[in-house]
Amino acid sequence: MANNGSLVVDIESLEKMCSDVSTQSNKIIENYYEQFKKLYILCNSSYIKGDYADALKTYLQKGVINLNSGIMDVVAAIQAELELCYKDILEIESDNRGVISEERITSINNFLNGVKNGYANTEGEVFGHLCEASSYISTSDVPLDDVKQAFDWTGLTFFDICNSIEQADQLLLSGANAMYDRIVSLKNQIINVRNNCYSGGYLNLNCGTWLDDINNNPQLPTVALDNMKKEHPFDYVSNGVCVSEDQWVAGLSTDTYAYAGYSLLSASYEKGYGDNSAFIKAKASVLETNAYAQLTDYASVTANVKLLYGEVEAKAGWGDGYYGARASGEVGVAKVDASAMLGNEYVNIKGNAYAKAACADGSARFEFEPEDGTFDIGFDGNATGAAVGAGVSVGGFDGAYGKYQGKDMEKPTNLFGAKASVSAGAQVGIGAGIRSQKAIETEYFNVNALSVNVNLKVLGGIDLSVQVPTIYPKFDKIFAA
Repeated sequence: MANNGSLVVDIESLEKMCSDVSTQSNKIIENYYEQFKKLYILCNSSYIKGDYADALKTYLQKGVINLNSGIMDVVAAIQAELELCYKDILEIESDNRGVISEERITSINNFLNGVKNGYANTEGEVFGHLCEASSYISTSDVPLDDVKQAFDWTGLTFFDICNSIEQADQLLLSGANAMYDRIVSLKNQIINVRNNCYSGGYLNLNCGTWLDDINNNPQLPTVALDNMKKEHPFDYVSNGVCVSEDQWVAGLSTDTYAYAGYSLLSASYEKGYGDNSAFIKAKASVLETNAYAQLTDYASVTANVKLLYGEVEAKAGWGDGYYGARASGEVGVAKVDASAMLGNEYVNIKGNAYAKAACADGSARFEFEPEDGTFDIGFDGNATGAAVGAGVSVGGFDGAYGKYQGKDMEKPTNLFGAKASVSAGAQVGIGAGIRSQKAIETEYFNVNALSVNVNLKVLGGIDLSVQVPTIYPKFDKIFAA
């Protein structure tokens, strides 16, 4: 609380503070909600399995998501407390250009009290003059009582103003102290979760037992999270079955590692909606294996094998976040593919090879984003009795690098690139497509990477793709300037 007589409030500054805090708190809550959606998908995914995966999901669900929800609520509460402060202050001073100065109010009140006392001291003198004057002229009574009442009313008004300021100060102090206690409690809970769920930099596989104890890890409020769910609906469901599966991982560091896995007689699906779109994916196979090796940041190798498999995927939506639809499907008796990359995500050379037996696949897509000029339109269909193929691609001069208006850009998109692959065997297929991806974003225009793809297969096959930069002006910003 401010010392008696020292409170100063600039209404215009307080209004600006409320506006700035509201903008930033909304951004923070939106960012944490996006993180919640990613964590929720990870926790409910049927693709991540094993003891460590189960421990990680428990930690994310009961630890991280719980804490994130608490952070969202604290941020929303800070915004609400500041808005309440602004509302209470306006009850005292409604002019948004006004300034409340308790010291100034006290000074004026003291000055008026001095005038009142001086007036009281002259009452006898005024009465004497009236009596003397009445001997010569007709006189009227001076309304001394009215003046006294006016002084008394002014004094009471100043008292009410000072009392209102003091009460508002006390109320705001109480809210600030409660908010501080919430922040300290949340901070301590974050420290406790970290200390009890990690040991030596590694996740404790038994952290679920500690997290389940409500005394150790109390459930935090979810008001802000629940409000975001109502304003931006979101859901995700995933499930799967498998007769046998396993995974193996080995590594020397975060950029040098390898993993491999298999699944026998497996089936899984996932579906969800959010950001004005809905999707569904499903797949099944008799046998599926996969392997991946990362050799520093400049080399990687991937290999996959599928036997008697089928996969379908579909997505549709219309609104901010996603416009359009796409669908794809693939079935086959056997498929083997491998790929390798030299370089990094900015400049690289990629090679791939595959072999198929009794496979068929097809896709169609019509997707676009009107705000930045990106789109993906095309189709393809292929049927293979038995075929092999190989290809190579070169990419570089990446655009989306660094930050734009303080925001991290997405994964880099090559401005220039070329890809070609050839195949041979008992096959038939046709496809064509055109796509534009955002590479560089500025205030008045974007530089997009436009790629055109054509493939044709009749026994022998060829697949060509060329990528070049294009300019997409932001006419609304240009004309507004």
